[in-house]
Amino acid sequence: MIKIRGYNPGRYLFYRPIPFFGKSTEMPKMQSLINTNLVKKSVLQAIHSVPHSVPTETVTISCYENAIPSFVETELDRLYKHINSSLSHHAVQRKANGASTYVARKGEQAIAILLFKREKRKVSVINEMIDIAPEELERFASYIFSNDKSIAVISFSLIGDQIGSLPFPCHQYEISEDIVLTLPATPEAYLDSLSSKMRRNIRRYLRAIARDNSTFRFEVCAGDEINEKYLHDLIDLKKINIGQKNIRFGIDPDEVDWIVRQAKLSGLVTVALIGNRVCGGSISLRVNDHYFGQIISYDPAYQKYSLGILCCYQAICDQISLGAKESHLCWGRYQYKYKLMGVQRDRASLDIYRSRSAYWQNAGTVLIKTVKTCLQEWKKRLLNMEHEENPSLRFGPLLVKTLRKIKRFRMAGDAA
Repeated sequence: MIKIRGYNPGRYLFYRPIPFFGKSTEMPKMQSLINTNLVKKSVLQAIHSVPHSVPTETVTISCYENAIPSFVETELDRLYKHINSSLSHHAVQRKANGASTYVARKGEQAIAILLFKREKRKVSVINEMIDIAPEELERFASYIFSNDKSIAVISFSLIGDQIGSLPFPCHQYEISEDIVLTLPATPEAYLDSLSSKMRRNIRRYLRAIARDNSTFRFEVCAGDEINEKYLHDLIDLKKINIGQKNIRFGIDPDEVDWIVRQAKLSGLVTVALIGNRVCGGSISLRVNDHYFGQIISYDPAYQKYSLGILCCYQAICDQISLGAKESHLCWGRYQYKYKLMGVQRDRASLDIYRSRSAYWQNAGTVLIKTVKTCLQEWKKRLLNMEHEENPSLRFGPLLVKTLRKIKRFRMAGDAA
């Protein structure tokens, strides 16, 4: 077997082994009773294939063509517990319009649910930011390739990077991360889990802001008890925080409406008040027993108290009090997330090709994606260097700060 490799500055930038000889490149065969004409016409009726053989229990596959059955919303939240794979997310709702649904079951229990769309010779999976077991990736790919001979490639966007050894040519690219805290049973246990320096800083800043502002307090509210004004005030503060960095505010009016609407259904708002004025806070959304941070913002006038970190810390404590198991600080390798005990879960996009021939027919696309991922990886390495304590890397922080100033200066010039 010959392995084809590309430039490899990071662990994501490689090509999976592609067999040339010795091992057959024929696709794995699935014994199936599926009537493909019926599959294409199916809307709400599940079409079952003959079960795959597994060591202990059979697995059945159902495909709902151009439809998402009503049970899927609850099952997606149970299986994956992630906002980016939930039908409650406005972007998922939009992408899922007209999508088909793949369901793999052991007995009556769903073990994998993937929403997907076909476009010419490509299948794009809508679920994002989730871990999919290698055997489920293989099962889904085998199902798609065996039942639609026109499909050449299956694309997953930002899933867990542990994909095992798939029997198909594949390519990982576009790295990202999800910063996650596994939460203890009590807020006190969480505070004890922080470093002594972090505990000391949190207590010091809380005392300082309370001393200088006698009416300072935190208020927490959930679901339909949330004051909608708090939501809009926190979003407006976020615009100010982003504007100070000369970065374009990435939340459009439609997303603002969705955040407000979803917060009233399954949200948690922790707000810092001085008198009746909002000076900072957090908006997070709940999926099952996980919370996902959407907004952390603060009034720049209180930056000397590290109010953003205080709000994030208080929000995590409030989530623990409500029985949450995990708190997702989402993407972005900001140091405060790690100081609050966040752990990085790596994500990468994945393309699975039908055959070696299909892979090489898309070689140009593979190369472009690989180059972009190289640049992305080096950028993130530079960001990591900014916080390195190794004296031999002391030029790192200076380089990063200089590049950031140049970038923001150029963005400010473009905006003008």
